[in-house]
Amino acid sequence: MGLRGFEPLAFHKCRRWGALAAGALLLLIVLVAWWMYPIWTGQVLPYEQWMLRLWMPTWV
Repeated sequence: MGLRGFEPLAFHKCRRWGALAAGALLLLIVLVAWWMYPIWTGQVLPYEQWMLRLWMPTWV
C-alpha cells in the first residue's frame, strides 16, 4: 500500500536529484570556504589576491 498517485519510480528520481543538489551545494560551500580562508585567518596576501577575494566593491 503506497501513497495514491505517487509512483515509486518518481520518488527515486526526486531523491536522486535532491541528493545531487545537496552534494553540489556542499561542494560550493567547501570551495568558497577554501577561497576565503586566507582572509578569515588574517594571512598576508598580495594586493591582487586581496582584490580577487573582495567580490563586492563596497567591501573595500
